Amino acid sequence: MIDTDNPDLRLLALKQLIDAVHGERWQELLDAGFKPETIDRLRRTPLEDAGLVAARRELRVGVSIDGDSLEQSLNRVERQRADEAVKEYFVRHNATLTLMQRLFKLDRPTLDRLRRMFGANCRGRPHKR
Repeated sequence: MIDTDNPDLRLLALKQLIDAVHGERWQELLDAGFKPETIDRLRRTPLEDAGLVAARRELRVGVSIDGDSLEQSLNRVERQRADEAVKEYFVRHNATLTLMQRLFKLDRPTLDRLRRMFGANCRGRPHKR
């Protein structure tokens, strides 16, 4: 758990709680340890007052991030970037539509758009010199 003293983050967390209350997700809040009276008060709290509450340093807000899911998300983003780099390489070097469909499941309009974007408008085999 990471504690934060950022008032914007506290307000965001408080808005999430208010949304949960108005979305009738009370059980989640009860399971998280909130008292029924607090949930009811939160339900009646105007957004303006929520901003005032969030600005107070005595409101403690902690953020918890699951390390395994963070690592998994980072891995997926890295793989996605690597895949995009490979796709760009093939587009720039005028790979055939068949190959691009097989590797990346691209249709012709998407491939044409990528070729224009990367400045690789040539189709077919390169001319022999």
